[in-house]
Amino acid sequence: RLLRHDAGLWRETALRQRLENGTFPLPAPRLLPGGTVVSPPAIFADGAFPLTPNLMKPFRQPEIVSDAERIYNYRLSRARRTIENAFGILSSRWRVLRRSYIASVMTSRTIIQACVVLHNYLVLNQENVPPHQYWYIPPNVQDIPGFREHQLPPAEDQEEDVDDPEALPPPVEELQDPRAIREHLVDFFVGPGSVPWQW
Repeated sequence: RLLRHDAGLWRETALRQRLENGTFPLPAPRLLPGGTVVSPPAIFADGAFPLTPNLMKPFRQPEIVSDAERIYNYRLSRARRTIENAFGILSSRWRVLRRSYIASVMTSRTIIQACVVLHNYLVLNQENVPPHQYWYIPPNVQDIPGFREHQLPPAEDQEEDVDDPEALPPPVEELQDPRAIREHLVDFFVGPGSVPWQW
């Protein structure tokens, strides 16, 4: 058997097949805040993956022609970093994940699932321990403040007053082309979706 890269494994997954044939139960495409274009939910991947309506990847160096595209790449990198950090925590504890091994996709999946179950068990068993006594994930390792307390930002109120014509959203365009979706995200990240730390 050969060692395979993430993108090569992706081609073989049921998730990819179901995303491509429209049978995976994704949330409906939505308007991004402050926008008039409906975008589908997307997975943020690295440059080795294909660009599809539900799989966004960064611009490659020769493709980058503007600061907006650099910001898009940075925002994708920040989003991907969360899963890379989670895998770093997991692989630092479960060393089987730190080396190459020859196994079928099914065996690999079982190993990863076992590591995740054990990880979750250990995290939950630290819930009643003071932060200075954390031994599994020290406080300086977490990405998200409040993650131990299961604090999530409040959801925005999505209800609309349909009796008020002023409350109705402007006409909407729904994007299907992956390049158009990526360009829309570029515009969003430097427009209504911009954040102070990206500049």
